Amino acid sequence: MSVMYLGVILDSRLTWKEHIDAKVRNAQNSMCACGTIWLLKPSVAVWLYIVVIRPSVTFASLVWWAGCQTA
Repeated sequence: MSVMYLGVILDSRLTWKEHIDAKVRNAQNSMCACGTIWLLKPSVAVWLYIVVIRPSVTFASLVWWAGCQTA
């Protein structure tokens, strides 16, 4: 069983797997959209990665990082 609270997916064992999988899936979809649909220059794609995708992946990382280290 899992629940989303403030954008973080919490499961009963706090393994963070579901949260990390969702964030990775969203980042992959965003990068595919940036590269294939918009046909951006590499420098612009890197900028979008740094400004948009990296913050979305690392959101609440202070909370879930310790759980990943124990897994």
